[in-house]
Amino acid sequence: TNAENLLDRFSVVYSDATLSNPDFDKSRFTTYIKNEVLYLNSSNEMSSAEVFDISGKIIDSFKVNDVLNYTRKFNHAEAVYIVKVRFLNGMITNQKLINKN
Repeated sequence: TNAENLLDRFSVVYSDATLSNPDFDKSRFTTYIKNEVLYLNSSNEMSSAEVFDISGKIIDSFKVNDVLNYTRKFNHAEAVYIVKVRFLNGMITNQKLINKN
């Protein structure tokens, strides 16, 4: 019957292979706001950063000049922000920040 012909039509194959995404340890990147200053610290050289408000609007965008530690004046309202940082190695990371005075 037709039902018997369909039983061996498909097979399930499992693989232990990993994705081809480069390894990136988020613990090697930290960012925080203190005394109206934004701090970016990383073990990888950063190339640029963008700051968004919680609605997705770009608040600030700047070049980081291939450094590991960067500071920038941050005199925005108390709110939650998202920092998107691009690294020289092509990786991108996002972190949430709370700005409270």
